[in-house]
Amino acid sequence: MCCDLPVRLAAGKEIKCLARPGQKAEIVEVVPENDGHTVVIQLNGGFNNKRKPPAPPGTSAEVGETVTCTSVDPKAMPSVLPAEEDTPWTHGGPPERYEPTDDDAEESWE
Repeated sequence: MCCDLPVRLAAGKEIKCLARPGQKAEIVEVVPENDGHTVVIQLNGGFNNKRKPPAPPGTSAEVGETVTCTSVDPKAMPSVLPAEEDTPWTHGGPPERYEPTDDDAEESWE
């Protein structure tokens, strides 16, 4: 299935499916096509440790299912963000509250 979003990963890159984070995969080939591209991946594990086929339903994607993969390990990301008051302003935390002073009224605007 083709997609019009750019693929910024190359063959050989390990990826993980967000819906199946325990499943390991690798990009085998990125094939450019007229209407986008096709990405061929190889699944390398994470089939619920079943030694004999068939694997349980949902273990791997069904034909036609849209799959979102990433090169970032979802388990390595923090699950809890710091409290807003503990976040520095450089990372979106709140600025210090402005408290006007008498000196502010004496400021020269020349």
